[in-house]
Amino acid sequence: PARRDQSQTSSEDFPMWSEAIAHLGERTNEPRLQTFLAGIPCRCPLEPDEDCSSAGELLAALGIEFGFRRWSDYFQPDGTVDLFLGAVMVYGPGYDSVSDTRPFTGALGRGLALSMSPADARAILGTPSKTVNRHGKLRRDHWFHVAGEWSAYKTDVVLQYAGGGKSIESLTVMIPHPSREP
Repeated sequence: PARRDQSQTSSEDFPMWSEAIAHLGERTNEPRLQTFLAGIPCRCPLEPDEDCSSAGELLAALGIEFGFRRWSDYFQPDGTVDLFLGAVMVYGPGYDSVSDTRPFTGALGRGLALSMSPADARAILGTPSKTVNRHGKLRRDHWFHVAGEWSAYKTDVVLQYAGGGKSIESLTVMIPHPSREP
């Protein structure tokens, strides 16, 4: 499929979040992931090399970012330098450290919305495994190894908060590195 121009699209144009999460753990050389990536405005699939252990692709106009990791760093080493989709992040209205990144406006699923407060998100996701507070302000909630929540793999879910905990700044779902598994 032809790639779309990022400047003429919005995140509502794609069921991107749920599709991207469904591709977590797939190598960039797999046809299913390549077809998905070809249908969106990005440089993917990325070509791995010996020096590349990770790569990211931010689609600023859509408010979504893809994180790619080296297959052999996470799974059974097989002599290749293939990358796989290891993380998907979406940015909310409170994300302002990259000025040209628009908020993600697509559906997140599970009843979550980027406008939610931490209490609202915790009501859906449960008590976080770890919470980070800085200078008396809530910064981040992290749920470790939430199997089957959005993908077939065990995943970590991280909510970064804006405004000291007033709303969600970003939501990340990622495959944890095996060294962090219990």
